[in-house]
Amino acid sequence: MKQSLDKSASRLEGAAAVRWRPLHLLAALEAVALALPTTLGGVMLVFAQVGTAYLASGILAAMLGLVLLHLLSLSSTRPAMFAARLFEATTLAAILGQLRLQLPGWGLQDTPEVRMAFLCLIAAGAGLVTGVLYLLRADRLTRYIPAPVFSGFSNSIAALLLMSQLGTLLRLWQGGESAWLLAVLAVTAATCMLGSRLRLPTLPAAAVGLGVGALLAQALGALGHPSLTLAGGALPTTVPLMLADFHALSDAAVRHLAVLGHVLVQAFILGVMAFINTTVTLEAVSLRDGQRFVGVGPRLLQSLGVSLASLLGSPVLTVSQQASLAAQRTVRLRPVTVFWTALLFALAYASGLVLWMPVAAVCGVMLADAWFFVDRGSARQLGRWLTRKPLSANAREDLALVVAVTFTAVAVNMVVAVVVGIVLGLLLFAMRNARKPVRHVWSGHQVRSNCARPRAELLALDAVAHHIKVFELEGDLFFASAGALQETVEAQVQDGQWVVLDWSRTRHVDTSVVQVVARLHSVLPRRHVVLLHAGVRASGPLAEAMADAVPPGATHADLDRALEVAENALLVGTAGRAQSPDGGAPEATVGFLRGLDEADRQRLVAAMRTVRYRAGQTVLREGDPSDELMLVLEGSASVVVRGPQGADIRLSTVLPGATLGEIGFLDRAPRSAEVVATTDLVLACLDRAQFDQMGADHPRIVQRLLANIAVDIAARLRSVSAMVAARNRV
Repeated sequence: MKQSLDKSASRLEGAAAVRWRPLHLLAALEAVALALPTTLGGVMLVFAQVGTAYLASGILAAMLGLVLLHLLSLSSTRPAMFAARLFEATTLAAILGQLRLQLPGWGLQDTPEVRMAFLCLIAAGAGLVTGVLYLLRADRLTRYIPAPVFSGFSNSIAALLLMSQLGTLLRLWQGGESAWLLAVLAVTAATCMLGSRLRLPTLPAAAVGLGVGALLAQALGALGHPSLTLAGGALPTTVPLMLADFHALSDAAVRHLAVLGHVLVQAFILGVMAFINTTVTLEAVSLRDGQRFVGVGPRLLQSLGVSLASLLGSPVLTVSQQASLAAQRTVRLRPVTVFWTALLFALAYASGLVLWMPVAAVCGVMLADAWFFVDRGSARQLGRWLTRKPLSANAREDLALVVAVTFTAVAVNMVVAVVVGIVLGLLLFAMRNARKPVRHVWSGHQVRSNCARPRAELLALDAVAHHIKVFELEGDLFFASAGALQETVEAQVQDGQWVVLDWSRTRHVDTSVVQVVARLHSVLPRRHVVLLHAGVRASGPLAEAMADAVPPGATHADLDRALEVAENALLVGTAGRAQSPDGGAPEATVGFLRGLDEADRQRLVAAMRTVRYRAGQTVLREGDPSDELMLVLEGSASVVVRGPQGADIRLSTVLPGATLGEIGFLDRAPRSAEVVATTDLVLACLDRAQFDQMGADHPRIVQRLLANIAVDIAARLRSVSAMVAARNRV
């Protein structure tokens, strides 16, 4: 017992040593170096609309919020680093900019104090919205927002950063700042950030640019050229909440319903955007270390912390992907890392570090950051379109959506761009799935099953293959594509056909499509049409969705099995499998013996032994020696190989009259696949010793057998070539 306690104590001491290693402090330094510049930039964006005189108070609120959020994350199962990200800050700035135009219509004066009141209410409401969305598990729905919408948002931020920071530099110049001083600080900070990001990616680029800009500002100030800093020279003691004019909102002359509605709508929009970005960021961070949230409680606690920080007057603070990943490069994130981060943020503010940050240098860093916000994929597509190079239809539509979102954000505001992007994205999704539910329509001459058929059956199948029609579906099929699906199938189906709907490329269907399937099963049989479904696995979501609409036996796991069922039915219906004169084996089976007289047939049959297998038994194994040639007399078998995930992949089916193992028997290579009896199976087997002996005693028989095998192989190759040619003519 004592030894066990000693071991436990040693483990605890070792764990404590790991937790308090300097690596966690270094990781926290990495996170703060990235989070601090973006947070200061976000505060600048927001308070450029509120009033630059209150910028220092906004910085205080943001720093208090960062300390609070990191302390609240100490007990979280998913430690992460927080910052004021430019995406949400740009959106909040756009909301406040639009607000200034609406205040007089609501009976309010446009003053910085009134704007601060709206800032606190909208930002705090956004934090509550994120908590409600987490409670509703809405993070499962964010994956359905089209990627071009996010590309448009990213380009919008780049454009708005460019406009806002150039505007800030212009206002500084108009306020008396030296033009050359502003240019030197901004260009130096931007160049250092770009150089660090491109040449030294392991360093926090924003912190490098801002640090060099701050040192340069100090040097120029010592030479008699002072520059304006973020805090204006003194640490503030009040937060925007204490300065906001909430009394003006309660005045009797104010249109309270309009004010309340505006606050709720804007808080919802901002909260949804913050929620989406936080969800995507947490997923990216979790992929690195495998740590995830357990339960909803930690997320709700963090959302409450965001609301409290925003109520103080801070921009919305969310998880920073850059800061979190930068910290992860040093050590896996632990609560101790988060504690050091909170402490460093407090020290950064209390030490007056923000006093060293010149506004012009922050503008330069954010202008450089705008370059990295530009979506490279959409930029390349735009370049191809401008130079008249070919673009696919989907690429043109994606580019149009990106341009629409970007233009709306710049010409109107980011809030409207969010709505436009989501609406247009949903419309694009609906249009793509509605216009083309059927990817291809094939006839039986263009697609065949992999069933290994004798030459006689292949010839008979060629004559009736036009009675098979395959509709290859694609995409997520829902109500907008249901009507098009029904019209396409009914218009191209002729009476007396076998129709296969191939669902292999379809992921989801809704009840409208299921109703169309049920309607087809009701209408098509009246035209003597048999409807089958391929690519519907028994345990998959498609099978569950269509369970009540599809009759038993009409669904098949893949297209090959469905085609085989249709082909077999057509061959039986057209007497394609003629019986032998003695009523025994089918004529196709005797095709192996064609060209032999009765005496030679008897000699060959006498040399072959009969083997029986029950359904499910293995006939041949991959890698076995190819020392027997087999002829299927009764039943059927499947030729399968082992897939990369360990599942069996069916290559073909063999039916009565087909030979097994003829290729390996001829070239003496090991078996290349496994053969499993699908039903009770009867085989006639000719081993190599008997074959060689017959070649010595009756060479005429062996020559005829080889010729028959060659004819059957040639017939199968010719059938495949004809099928490929027919598909290429489409």
